[in-house]
Amino acid sequence: MPVSLSRPVAAGGVAGPPGTETWALIDTGASISCIDEGLALTLGLLVVDQRTVHGVAGPQIHNVYLLHCTVPALGMVVLGGFVGVTLGANTGAIIGRDFLARTIFIYDGPGGQITVCS
Repeated sequence: MPVSLSRPVAAGGVAGPPGTETWALIDTGASISCIDEGLALTLGLLVVDQRTVHGVAGPQIHNVYLLHCTVPALGMVVLGGFVGVTLGANTGAIIGRDFLARTIFIYDGPGGQITVCS
């Protein structure tokens, strides 16, 4: 799913740098949404917390970044914490259940289709 990721508006109403468009993977097994660590650093995102994340490599501490995420296909704009992780070459973010909880998500296994509505 294409998304636009950017740093939130700075204190005093000063706009942050322009964002970037990237692909986000929908992961119903992820409890929290993530951003590629390198992309977070490129965008100059603020580290707002650290969190232990349990993944395939076991529990590890990761930075949590404040992120402004726009999903044009859903007409959604989300401001929230995304965990910084190392992702594949063509994926800038993972949309997890914290994000999906704001939507109606229908998975049609036999038809091989998903429907996401805000």
